[in-house]
Amino acid sequence: MGDASRSDRKTPRQVGRAASVERRVFLVLPFVGAILYGGWSLHRADSYFGELESFGVETQATIISKQIVRSNTKPARTTYDMTVGFTVGDKMRRGHVRVTRRFFHDHAPPDRVPIRYLPDDPQVRWVDPAMQGHSMRGTLTIVGILLFIGVANLFIEGNRRGGIRRRTGEQGQ
Repeated sequence: MGDASRSDRKTPRQVGRAASVERRVFLVLPFVGAILYGGWSLHRADSYFGELESFGVETQATIISKQIVRSNTKPARTTYDMTVGFTVGDKMRRGHVRVTRRFFHDHAPPDRVPIRYLPDDPQVRWVDPAMQGHSMRGTLTIVGILLFIGVANLFIEGNRRGGIRRRTGEQGQ
């Protein structure tokens, strides 16, 4: 009975290896998260804008109204929205589009602007081509934060290990 319990115990080296594997996984997680989130977001944006680029129809839209929307979050986020009217076939459509700050300030009702939409789904549309790059700014921010966390973790781990080596080296002398 005593022999069975001894064989179940882990040596300090085995415990250290398990902790080392857990530590490595923890160190790699921000990098994996950055890659997965960046890839997923890029795919989403590429499919949305790619579809509009490949299959979209361009026509003229009239700006009906525009508004600045500020969120109640900390920090406050500002978005620029416009209501536009455009014709699809013989039907008059009206819808909201998000635009960049520059586009918002450069255009006012009743300006006419080019609009690109999907013929099968006119709800998928854009009037401001700069929104394609603008939509990736949030993604790049999150990916940057995750990469910063990953590098900071590696730096902290390197200092921790260096401190252990220095202490063990001092004790051995």
